[in-house]
Amino acid sequence: MTKPVSGAQLFALCLASAVLLLPQPSRAQGVLEACEEPIETFCSEVTPGDGRIISCLYAHENHLGETCANTISDVGDILDHVFATIRNAMATCAPDIEKQCHGVGFGGGRIMTCLQENSSSIAPECRAEVDRFAEQLSQ
Repeated sequence: MTKPVSGAQLFALCLASAVLLLPQPSRAQGVLEACEEPIETFCSEVTPGDGRIISCLYAHENHLGETCANTISDVGDILDHVFATIRNAMATCAPDIEKQCHGVGFGGGRIMTCLQENSSSIAPECRAEVDRFAEQLSQ
């Protein structure tokens, strides 16, 4: 029997999806541009998608060149920040998710939308996290 997913876990997944998916094309494009030569040299036979290109680059990390390696490192730093933001928001908003958004389905920003629609009923700390997240998405 599988354990049900908590509202807090849904929020974290929703946040991760939103943060990673919305700005991703420009970041991915930056890596593709910075790593064009190593991708052509080492990964031309790799089918793009599901992290296969990044995995290929990782397998050849000693041959990437400074620009490519620095760009990948920068994206890693961004992801570290994203996951720290998710952990903070999850810890702050978990009670409000359970109370206000119980039964809201995962995906498509539904948990975030629920929190925004119920902003007058959620804790001020959670409202601040939701507002901060919305501001980051708009940038």
